[in-house]
Amino acid sequence: RFNKEAGTIYNNIANIHYQNGDYHISLDNHLKSLKIRKEENDTMGIGMSYGNIGLIYDVRKDYKKAISYYQKANSYFDKAGQKNALAWVKRSMGTAHMEMEQFSSAISNLKEGKVLSQAISDKNGENYCLLNLGIVYSKLYEKYQNPNYLDSAEYYLEPLKTEDSNPRIKINYLNEQARILIARSKAEEAI
Repeated sequence: RFNKEAGTIYNNIANIHYQNGDYHISLDNHLKSLKIRKEENDTMGIGMSYGNIGLIYDVRKDYKKAISYYQKANSYFDKAGQKNALAWVKRSMGTAHMEMEQFSSAISNLKEGKVLSQAISDKNGENYCLLNLGIVYSKLYEKYQNPNYLDSAEYYLEPLKTEDSNPRIKINYLNEQARILIARSKAEEAI
């Protein structure tokens, strides 16, 4: 019993250091937490440790390592049947793949994250997926100049038009809409 609590304590210490930007110390504590959680066979705890380690690599822009840890977390969350955690890790994998320009993997993960977010009534998570799907398709347009990608970007961004509950999503939505309007030679509408 003490060991399981120690795993949680290391996790909490790691989260505090993560919030303060002390990623090296955070990583060290998450690894200690992971070791204890493995010894305790704590499926959900192991998944959380892997996911948190993935976040550290994500913020360090080491997306390949982040994805590797997210995939491990995904496996444990799936075993535990935790839809909330699965939705979160799918969104995280999707954005990491997007940053690496692995667009088909980004789209797949973000779509899965959207469906899971809808299933658990997580409107913020669903909107996050919609926004990032729009960004993926905008990036595809920039890379290949195929107007169909702009249509797809608009399709995913459209439900966010009236989003007011999350200012960060709203700001990013407006930025993406402006990029699309400029790409469609409608710069005056973007202003």
